[in-house]
Amino acid sequence: MIPPCLYCPEASEDRHHLTSRDARGRYLDPDLTAPLCHSCHELVGDDWHTIEVQDESTADTFLASLEVRLTRTASFVGRLADAVPEPLHTFLSWLACHLATWAGQLGDSIRALDRGAPGWRALPGV
Repeated sequence: MIPPCLYCPEASEDRHHLTSRDARGRYLDPDLTAPLCHSCHELVGDDWHTIEVQDESTADTFLASLEVRLTRTASFVGRLADAVPEPLHTFLSWLACHLATWAGQLGDSIRALDRGAPGWRALPGV
């Protein structure tokens, strides 16, 4: 049996990778998927263009890829919040806001590192 789309009552046709791919085309989190119908999967792609985290991120460090992961997951959870009833709607909306805030704070930290310690990206493990 085909599971329903998480966003609508249609049958899922696609497995959406919540965090998608890196610059080399590899999935950031290959097992983190959700069943979506084709139309809703297209909406997620539109969301990513709107928030400027398109597929195949150019994140060059773990911290940068974590920022992309948080941003994409926040977007996914925010749309999911609109598809579920209370009290889950409120909780998921809150979670999406927090994920987006954390992504923004991480991005601010990355930019501060770029300004204050420009060589940090070459350090092992970052």
